[in-house]
Amino acid sequence: VYDGTATATVSGLMPDVTAVQPPVALGPVSLANFDTRHAGTDKAITYASTFSDATYDLFATAAAPVGTYQARADITPRPLAVNAVTDARTYNGTTSSVGAPTVTGLQTGDTLNGALTQAFASKDVLGVGASTLVASGSYSVSDGNGGNNYSVSVLTAPGTVSPAPLAITAQNVSKVYGQAPALTGFDASALVNGETVGSVTLTSAGQAATAGVVGSPYAIVPSNATGGSFTPSNYSISYVNGALT
Repeated sequence: VYDGTATATVSGLMPDVTAVQPPVALGPVSLANFDTRHAGTDKAITYASTFSDATYDLFATAAAPVGTYQARADITPRPLAVNAVTDARTYNGTTSSVGAPTVTGLQTGDTLNGALTQAFASKDVLGVGASTLVASGSYSVSDGNGGNNYSVSVLTAPGTVSPAPLAITAQNVSKVYGQAPALTGFDASALVNGETVGSVTLTSAGQAATAGVVGSPYAIVPSNATGGSFTPSNYSISYVNGALT
């Protein structure tokens, strides 16, 4: 596997599968190197060794120094992982993440150029550790081989988007005895990214025309916020009573 060097390992002779294996062995090997450090197939290796046999001879290509021989092998691309990192934040209506992706597998002398960023795959609250963080960015690998010494993979990471607190408050109402006013007013605080609440269920014992002055003010109780552009599960909703006088 590509390691940033031209160093090779030659450990023995290739068996002859078509005939009886000759009783010979390669001597100690030194100076074993590929022609280049880069990934490729059937790449030439030169190495030095000793070989002395009365019947057999080991030979190299023409013009090779005496005692220097040749073999061939592949250098395969090294896995290079761009890793998103875990992040946790409160819901803000976007997929933004402050985490900085990391890189593993880059060999000495090679560099990764460009900015790496990451983002949540979904803006929504999905549960603890259930949000996926995805790395991205415009980057390139400088390895002297157009980046072909590496097989790049982009790895995700688990993250958490927690609900942003939301207070729904019923608006106060005044009426004259005998009236039965509609209860529709509410205020929603801490909505993010321009989101809206469509409606809130409002109930009060003082809404009935027969509700007496005694007992006033009556609580206006909000519940069941829904509609609009917000998603209730993205918020931790608290309801605050209003007063009907």
